[in-house]
Formats: sequence, structure tokens, C-alpha cells
Amino acid sequence: MEQSKTIEGYPLSPQQRRIWQLQADSHALVTQCGVLIQGPLQLDRLRECLGQLIRSHEILHTAFQRLPAMALSLQVIVEPNTPPVRVLDCPGDDASFSLLCAGERARSFALESGDVLHVAVARAGADRHLLVLTLPALCADSVSLFNLLQQLSESYAASSPQPAREVVQYADFSAWQNDVCKSTAAGYAPVRLPLEHLNVPSPADFAPECLTLTQDAGSVSKF
Repeated sequence: MEQSKTIEGYPLSPQQRRIWQLQADSHALVTQCGVLIQGPLQLDRLRECLGQLIRSHEILHTAFQRLPAMALSLQVIVEPNTPPVRVLDCPGDDASFSLLCAGERARSFALESGDVLHVAVARAGADRHLLVLTLPALCADSVSLFNLLQQLSESYAASSPQPAREVVQYADFSAWQNDVCKSTAAGYAPVRLPLEHLNVPSPADFAPECLTLTQDAGSVSKF
């Protein structure tokens, strides 16, 4: 008799649910940052600091798993694993850096196993490197990326290993958000945003544009 599979995890946050629905079966939506490093780069030190960062933040070793009958996945905390750092030689001009970043965005993630962080270093010379971090949008936004980079920078610059800092884990933050939404949702009809019907482009085709829309007073009052 076949044994049934079980999953123990945490519900997605409201933001994660929206991202999950938007990306559906297409390319995973990603968030990315690049940092230009002037001066010698100690790769072993960088790997060590990355490992410490990943161990501190559960969202950096979180898998997204679901059973066949489930519409949404659960956040499942797995064992931390430092990803390999891809080191690539690069001419160092803006076009080459942009091409590298686009290539990193196009790489797939193994969401079901918790492969949620890609790290690449473009080496443009002995004293000039571009560090590129790429994650699924399920795991980070621009604010959290900035915070992660700040912690990574502080750890790398420290003269000795730093004690692990206490951080708010995203699964706990998700639980709080879900509780808030449940307690405030009564009496509010769902609002459909003007651009929800648009197909989400693949990462390679992503080109942000500024659109100006005029909303009627009734729609505005619902926000």
C-alpha cells in the first residue's frame, strides 16, 4: 500500500500568494541586485559570509512545496546550504554587466528543494568585481535585498567572525500578516487592479515602463 505524503510548513503571506498566482506555470518572477566592488575580493571570505547570512535567514533556505490537491504551496524550512559562487570573467563595461545580470535572471530555481539564491561574481580585473544576487520574488523584495546586502557587507568588512544576530523570520512575519488580513477582511469586497489581466513577461523580456491611468472615484474609494 502506497504511503501518503505529508508536508509540514507555513502558509504563504498575502504578497507571496499574489506572486504565486501571477507567475502560475511560467518563469518564476525574480528580484536581483548588483554591487560593484572596488578593490581585491576575498572569495573564501565572501563564501563564509554568505553561509552565515543564509543560516541567519530562514527565507534563504526555504522550499516551496505542495501536494497535488493544493492550489498554493507551503513554505517549508530546509537545511541551509551555501550555493556555489559562479565566477565569470567580464570585460567590465555596462553592457557586459547587464548581459550577465540578464543571464542570471533567466536561470531557473529549484523551489521545491530550497534552491532560492544564485550568486555570481563578474571579474573585470584584479580590483574590480560585480557581485550579483538573484532570488525568486517569493523570497525577497527591494527592501529585504537592501537589508541582506547591508548585513553581508558588515560581515565581510568585520575583522573577525560576527555572532549571529537575532532577526525576524519571514515565516513568523507571514503568520502575522495573515492574521491581520483575516481580522480586517470582513466587510471588504475584493478589488481587481487595472492591470491584473496582463500576462507577466519572462525575465528576459522584462522592461519596466511607466503607465499613467485615471481611476474613477468609486474605484479609488475602495483602496
